[in-house]
Amino acid sequence: MNVRRALAATLAAALAAACGGSSESTPGDPCAGGFDDGDACTVDACDPATGEVTHDPVAVDDGDACTADSCDPVAGVSHVPVGVDDGDACTADSCDPASGVSHVPVDSDDGDACTVDACDPASGVSHVPVDVDDLVACTADSCDPAAGVQHDPDHLACAAGQHCDPGAGCASAGVVEDCIVSFPIFFPAVSGEPTPLVYGRVYSTGVTEPDGPSDRVVADVGYGTQGTDPAVGWTWFAASYRIQRPIHDEYQGTMLAPAPGTYDYAYRMSVDAGRTFTYCDTAGIYDPGSPTFGVMTVTP
Repeated sequence: MNVRRALAATLAAALAAACGGSSESTPGDPCAGGFDDGDACTVDACDPATGEVTHDPVAVDDGDACTADSCDPVAGVSHVPVGVDDGDACTADSCDPASGVSHVPVDSDDGDACTVDACDPASGVSHVPVDVDDLVACTADSCDPAAGVQHDPDHLACAAGQHCDPGAGCASAGVVEDCIVSFPIFFPAVSGEPTPLVYGRVYSTGVTEPDGPSDRVVADVGYGTQGTDPAVGWTWFAASYRIQRPIHDEYQGTMLAPAPGTYDYAYRMSVDAGRTFTYCDTAGIYDPGSPTFGVMTVTP
């Protein structure tokens, strides 16, 4: 009997040691048995009063629209950055923590009027030079980054009696239908000094009626020996546009007075950029049979 009691005591002592030194349960602690469900995605709790165990899901939302929030039962909560690239080279991709992902169209305009701006979803923005050639042989084709393509007529590229029409090429320049030395009809001058201003007018249909100078008109004032043909041996000086006179253009110019003597003076006008000229005196278009030139008397 004593042997049995001894064995029982020995067994009880061994059990007590294995259970933390006491073989008796803890009275009044319903949570002592543990309540962890082994799931990293739950918050485990136990009410000591009632013993009620709860496993509430963890909060995964970090409040950032630029992360994909999730939870793995083993690894726990993760916040992976969202992908913003939409694969379109024509959008600027970004993400705002408050509003989320955005794909804003890129601005393809380089501010250069000499390029055709475009965007291809695969290759992105391109700026291709514009074609400036208008296929009109008598225009000078160019492009200004601010003003764009320009086709400037080059009248000298056309034959005499023609002008350059930017829309059609070389065409008839028309003729000088009226011209005159308008003022003065005579004056004194000092040799080697500039003469007074001499005014002349010219008219050509479709050329001189619009306000402002035409790039087709060339006006020169000049002098020569009295009684000679102004087309032969005279000295000419460029005149400049002065004013619109209803349908006429008025020009003004001075000459450098020659050696002392008496000279005739006149205007010559061209509407084909200076290839051909019509001569004009104080009565109108020069008539070789009855010339009426202005008279310049030059003193030393």
